[in-house]
Amino acid sequence: MARAVTSVLLGFLLVPLAVAGDARAALPLPPPVLGVGPVMGAVAAIATPSSASASSAQPSTSAAAGRAVSIRRASDLEAGLLVRINAVRRRSGLRSLVRSAELERAAYAHVERLAADGYFNHRWPDGAPFKRWILTFYPLGRASYWSAGENLLWGLPAVTPSEAVDAWLASPEHRRNLLEGSWREIGVAVVRVAAAPGFYGGRDVAIAATEFGVRR
Repeated sequence: MARAVTSVLLGFLLVPLAVAGDARAALPLPPPVLGVGPVMGAVAAIATPSSASASSAQPSTSAAAGRAVSIRRASDLEAGLLVRINAVRRRSGLRSLVRSAELERAAYAHVERLAADGYFNHRWPDGAPFKRWILTFYPLGRASYWSAGENLLWGLPAVTPSEAVDAWLASPEHRRNLLEGSWREIGVAVVRVAAAPGFYGGRDVAIAATEFGVRR
């Protein structure tokens, strides 16, 4: 990336498209660095699930270690991410994505749980994989084709939309999600968390999720 000084990666957590939901690859986390340090994850579940597969975990609320966690929604960053993602897609000859209230609820519910419970994973806290829990928010309905994907990122609270999208584009799995031609809808949610627990080591962080989807 062009501004390497402010975009040093802390690590990756990803599930490649061709690998089953439980298979994960991870790189070790080096010591924290100054500047923007996003950790990213991506999974794309492309399938037409049967009605039976929709019995996924229901969202719930909790706080890490029995204490309240300060979580603020970052609407400014959400709007900027949507604009930036669609600009990148248009430059690649792809259609812009339309905001989906269902996918936005999914994105916010997920980042809220990531922040409150202090973890960073595409799975729900009870272990439900992405391709199951996303159906709670973005069901098949009467569609004959359904597909969904997710990109995650965490970094310092000052991370910008350009830095976030550039970091995703630098990873093949995340780039594939951003530039997948079949997507039609998107949901974006970002929270800023003070002294985020667990995985985040008490840092002040921003956590972002973009949910991609298509039903037809």
